Amino acid sequence: MGTIVFILCSSLESIELPDSLKTLGIYTFSATGLKSVTIPESETLTSIENYVFYQCQSLTEITIPDTVTDISEFAIYDCPNTITIKASEGSAAETYVEEYTGEEDQLVFESTGTSDSADDAQADEEE
Repeated sequence: MGTIVFILCSSLESIELPDSLKTLGIYTFSATGLKSVTIPESETLTSIENYVFYQCQSLTEITIPDTVTDISEFAIYDCPNTITIKASEGSAAETYVEEYTGEEDQLVFESTGTSDSADDAQADEEE
């Protein structure tokens, strides 16, 4: 999905993203009416660019798979609601919430289990 695809589409409240998705470019969902979004697990989508979720007035929940390993600092920015990020423990999404929740954006992490990389690390520790 390219840049500014749905920018300012305030009537866009939901969307089903295909697992063939390759990119979420800058401003993809900025100022849309999305309430929640689930990013599909995809071998081709590994990052979320800056301002993908910029000024999303209704957004309260984003589910991010382990296949997303890089989330830009301003991927979620200037949204008025507390946003729950659902993802695996040890994932890039959990790290993002820890590093970037603050005055501009309130992010809450909700675990969906442990990531494969966290499971691997725990197995290595047990050996």
